[in-house]
Amino acid sequence: MDQPCDPSSAPSPPTLEAVLRQPPRGPFFLEMDTPLGRLRLDLAGPPDGILASPRMTDDQVAAAEAEWQRARALYQPGAHAASEQAMREIVSRYPLWGKGHGALYDLHRFLEQWAEAEYHLKQLIAVAPTWEHLKLLADLLGPRGRTEEAAVVQEHLWAHRQDAPAESACDVARNFLVTLHRLRRHRRMVELAVAAQEVCGEQPVLVYQQVLGLLRDDQHAAARARFAEFEPRLDPQDPLYGQFLKLKQALAAAP
Repeated sequence: MDQPCDPSSAPSPPTLEAVLRQPPRGPFFLEMDTPLGRLRLDLAGPPDGILASPRMTDDQVAAAEAEWQRARALYQPGAHAASEQAMREIVSRYPLWGKGHGALYDLHRFLEQWAEAEYHLKQLIAVAPTWEHLKLLADLLGPRGRTEEAAVVQEHLWAHRQDAPAESACDVARNFLVTLHRLRRHRRMVELAVAAQEVCGEQPVLVYQQVLGLLRDDQHAAARARFAEFEPRLDPQDPLYGQFLKLKQALAAAP
């Protein structure tokens, strides 16, 4: 079993704002007050014009959209430099318009250039701090081993799940449970698994994570009871069936 630790000695998790803020890449940047905190947006030049008019006009939006469409048309598989440069020029001219950063995020994610993908995604979040964009960040951080940061983002996403379609919220719950297991936060795992079943239904993966969390938290009687309750509904065709059998063995061997 996991060794107990003194909670007072554990470092505090970062705040969401700390996860989202980035060091500036140049001398010019804008501090954006958003519902997610104060975020930094890099600029190509002094921010005077933006500060005087912090919102894009309809004509500017139309011009940016037209340039974005032209930049997309330049893209060729294996020869993306022209399209990338055009998107960078859009970001430079229209820093408050997020679709340029969104396109650069997509490109660098496709190329598996994760640092650049993360940078452009966080710039996009600074100007468009939506639930969906935050989910993209959580999905980027988790598989890269950035579990503490992923957990902070996922906790926020789950707390604001009413802002998203139900299936997207359930996807966050499933990924968050994996993150919590990696962080050995087993009691929170159990809480989330129970809450997720109320929203998403009794999905086998959620039940599995609930029982696993109970086992790892040394709540053996509760783990056995939940497994026994669910076992009659366990489908041998389910992809997790083998894992459930291993879990049953672990429960039998537990004190």
